[in-house]
Amino acid sequence: MRAKQSALDKLESRGIVISWLRFAVMMTALMVVTFCLLSSCPVAWTATIIVVLIASEIFFFAAEQTFLAHTVSIPVALCEELESGAFHAYDQHVLESISDNPVLSRLVKSQFLLHEATLREHLIADFGTDVVLGLSDSLIITAINHSCQKYLKYGRSELLGRCILELLGEGQTEFQQVLVEASCSGKAQSVELRMIRGDKKDIYVDCQVERSATHSTYYCTLTDITERKLYELSRKEFVAMISHDLRVPLGNVMMTLEMIEEFELSSMTLRSKSLMKDCRQNVSRLLSLTEQLLDLERHDAGRFAVTTEIHDVEGIVKAAVQNIESFARSRDIGLEVLSEDLLVWADHVRVIQVLINLLSNAVKFSPPGSIVRMSVGDIGNNEIEFRITNDGVGIPLAEQGKVFQRFLQIEGSQKKVVEKSIGLGLVICKMLVESHGGRIGFESAEGQGASFWFVLRSAGE
Repeated sequence: MRAKQSALDKLESRGIVISWLRFAVMMTALMVVTFCLLSSCPVAWTATIIVVLIASEIFFFAAEQTFLAHTVSIPVALCEELESGAFHAYDQHVLESISDNPVLSRLVKSQFLLHEATLREHLIADFGTDVVLGLSDSLIITAINHSCQKYLKYGRSELLGRCILELLGEGQTEFQQVLVEASCSGKAQSVELRMIRGDKKDIYVDCQVERSATHSTYYCTLTDITERKLYELSRKEFVAMISHDLRVPLGNVMMTLEMIEEFELSSMTLRSKSLMKDCRQNVSRLLSLTEQLLDLERHDAGRFAVTTEIHDVEGIVKAAVQNIESFARSRDIGLEVLSEDLLVWADHVRVIQVLINLLSNAVKFSPPGSIVRMSVGDIGNNEIEFRITNDGVGIPLAEQGKVFQRFLQIEGSQKKVVEKSIGLGLVICKMLVESHGGRIGFESAEGQGASFWFVLRSAGE
């Protein structure tokens, strides 16, 4: 430390001496030139003095450049001690002692801050809980932290010097593309990868890649997402099972029931007809449930879409009401419809599905003898509102925030026994309406019924 400080002191002294000598020579030369001009000295003397002045300026410029070249070695030497950890004893003293020299101060401080940031970066990587590794431009692992060894189940010697592509079970092309994007943009990029641990087990990670601003290194931070990926894979298997092992057989059963009713209905007893009707309703309900689950899966996977065209609102409303009329009569519920002659941009099959879901819920939660009202009207701003209102038990204030949650059925304040459902109807309604670019909501007061509405884009002029 003393040797380093002594070197700094010597360089600083030399810099001061050079500056003062330069100033003294310039002042002396100016005084001599002024004297020659005032005393009418020969032009040769004046020219000689000017030449000497120019030569001395060149000399001092060269001396100053030599001084600056020597000062560069001081920050480098300081940085070597910064990395070794010895800087804590004198760094502030050194920075304070050279603060009066702007050139030396700027060089040392910039190098100091640069290496301090690098040290902090390595410190976090080595002692943090994140899994961090460094890669060279050729994708060779050049640095790892302790968490990386524990997580990947490899020893330090097994990881260092190894190409990271050897550890990837899939996603090699995507990973290389992310490296290019991180290098070009200068921003962190992320990609999901399947990796092979040292114990030969597969793990899934979210890999965040960042290009170092000071080294030719990529820093990769790994976050374990194995549980989430396994859940997603299980969900896909479940959906595939519903699609192939449940929907198809149910469709065949429904077709068989329709054929029996068509050809054998006249010879059936009243009880047989009643059982056949119940059977068809149950199969239809199961088919509807499987379609809802598949729609949700398509939506979550980004593969769900609606095809909108111009449709007559009256035709959509009529189809929905016809579908729900028999169910409403069985509950002694009346239906009241008020609709304007309007045109709407919509996937009419999906909008009918929304109306059937909302009407069915309104009927289920209405007391016998009451009326479910549906109105459709232009609310301005090129929008059409569909609104369904009942006089049921209403939705408690504490439960209103859960209305559109999956697999949840809200119980009314009167704890009325209603037909249990899987709790996807309103979720599907929200998904379908928002897929049209519309909005959906409700108003309800406990014990005073509920009013559900949704808004779609008008196709009128």
